[in-house]
Amino acid sequence: MCTQCAARRGLTEGDLMAGVRIAGAAAFVEEVTADGARPLVY
Repeated sequence: MCTQCAARRGLTEGDLMAGVRIAGAAAFVEEVTADGARPLVY
């Protein structure tokens, strides 16, 4: 989950589903551009 989105909603990693983490844009870009990635962007 985007760091800014989580902060705006007052969410912490404890509020998220298993396997979801809060990370910034650099981590997002790295993960969605990896071979075999299937990103979901809303």
